Amino acid sequence: MPGLLDKTVVKIWPLIGRVMMKQFG
Repeated sequence: MPGLLDKTVVKIWPLIGRVMMKQFG
């Protein structure tokens, strides 16, 4: 289900971004 996957990615992407910023920022 591509739609479900897209929704999940949209939800977790901000969290991933924060972790990346903390590690490499």
